[in-house]
Formats: sequence, structure tokens, C-alpha cells
Amino acid sequence: MPSPVFDVAASSIIGAASSLTYSHTVGSGGNRGLRCGPAYLDAVAGAAAISSVTYNGVALTLVAGSLQTAVVVATYDVGIANYILVNPDSGANNVVITMSESCDAIYGGSDSWTVVDQNNPAGTAAIATGTSTTPSVNVASATEEVALAAVVAYSEAGAFASGDTERWELGDAPGNVISAGSSQIGAASVTMDWSGSLDTIEWVTSGFSLKGAGAQIAWITAR
Repeated sequence: MPSPVFDVAASSIIGAASSLTYSHTVGSGGNRGLRCGPAYLDAVAGAAAISSVTYNGVALTLVAGSLQTAVVVATYDVGIANYILVNPDSGANNVVITMSESCDAIYGGSDSWTVVDQNNPAGTAAIATGTSTTPSVNVASATEEVALAAVVAYSEAGAFASGDTERWELGDAPGNVISAGSSQIGAASVTMDWSGSLDTIEWVTSGFSLKGAGAQIAWITAR
């Protein structure tokens, strides 16, 4: 069965704002899907939350259980999540991330895909947080799927492990906090690994598996 096929990624960051708008150009392939991994940094503990994520005015759906928050650098709250939209409009349209209040930084990263299951696109979310040099999260997946992850970490720079393909990386926020997103070919269990440039970093990561449309296509063909 065919797995989801990468289309294109886009990303942007803004400081001292309550919303972020940036353009993402979705291709015209069939069975499209759009993943967004918004993240934020806020100096007021427990005050900020992601209110909504839209693409061309259409709301994306939070992947259940993918929202993760934590405190980094003793004072800053960070949060990250994964959102999904099936059959997004083709062409250049805006992704809009809206927060509950003004934050020190809002990060927006998204990637579009084809051959995505239009009825059940997202698997079970996996979340993790910790303090180490190598943030990681284990995502339940399958060979006809693609594992996706997003991370926000206190670090000057970083990189995903060789098995992951980086889709975006955003930095230059207060406190050396950066955010990034990746994908990896699916398997029964996939470990999404990222490593930072500092000796010890605080981090939050969230992942899930993007399901392929192979089973759906096979059923339609059989009929």
C-alpha cells in the first residue's frame, strides 16, 4: 500500500504577538493532507494557549492528545501540538495560528502531503518532555504510514537524527528557544530524535503517524 508522499513545507516565526500568519502553497495532488505543528513561548506561566489554527479560513483539527506544555529556563512556558486538515485547498493560502493572548514568540511550521487517508488521517499522538541533550518521542506507526513530530527546545541550534527528515526549523526567540518539525518513514514503532547544541536542554515534543490512503484506494478499486 502506498504511504503519504511529501508535498511542501513552510514556516514562520513572530515575536510579541497573539497571532501568526504565513503562506503555505499546497500542491494539486490527490488525497491531500496538511499538518501544522504550532509552538509558543510565553513568560507568563499558565496563561497562554493555542486557540485555533486555520488554513485558507478552514479550521485544522487538533490531533487528540498531541498538545504538550512545560516550563523551560525556569520562567518561560512553552507549548507545542500537531494539527491536521484533510483535503486542503490547492495553491498559496494563509496558515493562521491564533493564541489566547500575546506571547513572546509564536512558531508556525507546516507540511502538506498527498496519498493521505481522508477519513482517518492521524494515528495516536505521543508526547514527551524532559531535560537532556537528545529530545525524543516514540510514535506508533506502520509501514504504509509516515511518522511526524514537532519539538520546541531551549537550545541555540539543533538537528534531527539521520533517520528523520527535517521539514522546518525556527529560532531567534528569547532565551535561545527554537522549534522544528520532522518526518520519518513509518514502522511499527518510530523514534523521532533531535539533538541540541547546549550541554543540557529542556524540551517538549509531540508526534503522531500520518496514515496513507492505500487501503481506501484498494477498496475503491476492488469495487
